[in-house]
Amino acid sequence: MRIVHALGRSLPLFAVASVLFSGASSALAVGPSAASDRAVLLMHVDFSDARGPSFSDGEFSRAARSLDRYLKSTSYGLAGVEATVTKLLRMPRPLSYYNPSGTPKGGLRGELMADALDMAEAAGYDIDAYDIHWLTPGQGTTGVAGKVWGNNPNSIGIIVHEVGHSLNIPHANSWRTNDGTTTGSGYSKEYGNRFDPMGAGKDRYQRHFNTATKYLLGWLGEGDITTVTKDGIYRIQAHDRPLSGMSAALRIPRNRKQNYWVEFRDALGDRRSANGALVMWENLSFQYLNPNQSDTHTNLLDMHPATADIRDAPLLPTDGWFDDDEAGIRIRVLGKVQTTPVSLDVEVQFTHPAGALDAPPSLSFVQPFGTASSIGGTTVFEAIAHDPDRGTANGDGIESVVFEVYGGGNEPPIAVLPPITEPPYRQEFDTSGLVDAGYTVLCRATSTANAGGNFSTDLTYVRVRCNGANRSPKIVCGLALASPITKASQFRAEIVVNDPNGLEDIAKVQGWIVSPTRARVGKFSLKHEGAGVYTLAHPHMNFSRPGTYTFIARVSDRRQLSRRDVATFIVK
Repeated sequence: MRIVHALGRSLPLFAVASVLFSGASSALAVGPSAASDRAVLLMHVDFSDARGPSFSDGEFSRAARSLDRYLKSTSYGLAGVEATVTKLLRMPRPLSYYNPSGTPKGGLRGELMADALDMAEAAGYDIDAYDIHWLTPGQGTTGVAGKVWGNNPNSIGIIVHEVGHSLNIPHANSWRTNDGTTTGSGYSKEYGNRFDPMGAGKDRYQRHFNTATKYLLGWLGEGDITTVTKDGIYRIQAHDRPLSGMSAALRIPRNRKQNYWVEFRDALGDRRSANGALVMWENLSFQYLNPNQSDTHTNLLDMHPATADIRDAPLLPTDGWFDDDEAGIRIRVLGKVQTTPVSLDVEVQFTHPAGALDAPPSLSFVQPFGTASSIGGTTVFEAIAHDPDRGTANGDGIESVVFEVYGGGNEPPIAVLPPITEPPYRQEFDTSGLVDAGYTVLCRATSTANAGGNFSTDLTYVRVRCNGANRSPKIVCGLALASPITKASQFRAEIVVNDPNGLEDIAKVQGWIVSPTRARVGKFSLKHEGAGVYTLAHPHMNFSRPGTYTFIARVSDRRQLSRRDVATFIVK
């Protein structure tokens, strides 16, 4: 595979596994979607007030090779893309426009992406043919589903982190307690897992994603991990080395809200992680690809909380038993084993009576894993499910699997497909009755009575788009303002917007008021009146200075694409 440059040159592939998945599961594997090549459009832009390329072909090439090596390593060779680098695109507005005084960090990043897509399309690129849109330079570096803003291709560690976000992976956190214990009451510390590229610290490029994340992305399958439900001694290999047939991690159901994950790393050159186990909580309420997701996915547990140094987090052989009395789980590390690759023996004991813990079913989407489905066509939904209390094979302990299709808002489902009682859990859905919009697919697995009768609480949300790649929101009727006015109670702003992906995809509409002296004097959220109409009336502010004021309205969707409109009004 190669990077294709628009000017006819060919650069080495940068194997960015930045996939806008439409098949996923909360806390569970995505399936083959993460193991297939996806199309990336790298948009290289400049501005009338910042002319010329920001980076050379050589810099893109070096970054490509580094990212290729990293992602092939952390995904065990499963991740890859076909990438196209555009010719230099001149943006329609100066750089200063996208970062005006008073706007948040990153400026109008969403509008910058929207304009870049418009310019790429005008230059002849079929933007809907790409799963990922990568913008350089991007007013800072960040990533969301299907979108990456990157300022510097030479900052490989930062790019790896943002690639994680484009895969819909949140920050890797740690659990900080208030009582000096490992699992007591506390809070999730953002970026707290310094062993993971989605955490904080230097050398992100040297760190693999954690095993719970690899499983979520489909880079580790059921056959690569061990679900522990009984006492025993278990061997896990260093998961930052090539897979060898040994288990790469232990998954231990803790309760209906959490799993333990136990993993071992050997490639960091750190004596603690190279001799001990990292123990994490996985949050089962994490809903992969849910646009309203606020939960974190994993929290690293600090086995030595007295030091306040997360680098001491690994559980070492000299520590003895780690006891979770609430869940009735004991874990200890017995020591390293000189296998190839090196491995770690871990003992697990359960102190509660057998069957006291009813783990929720394990659920993962296999299909859909494309980004679009044509109206009038057929979309295939398929999932893998089992109850860990009764086994690990597809169908073990499962009574039924049901797929539901939702549009926007809180209305009832558009369709509830018939329950499936045995594998394969696969159904076809006719899209002829749908409009060009975004949809959500929910999958629910229920276990049999003798497996506890529990249903999966980590319901799976999937974006299924009938119009291909995500498009920018639109302003249907321009900003209308009451003018002139003499006091704030007379002020009223109205704007009508829509989104090609459906109105439910609009995240927020905001407005800024700028005084005659060009100072920002107010920021407000506009109220949704229905049918795409947003208004602001009677803002809580004083118009103390007569003159011409400016109102800037911006509509943003859930992927940070945005449009804005500007109008003026007079205060007498």
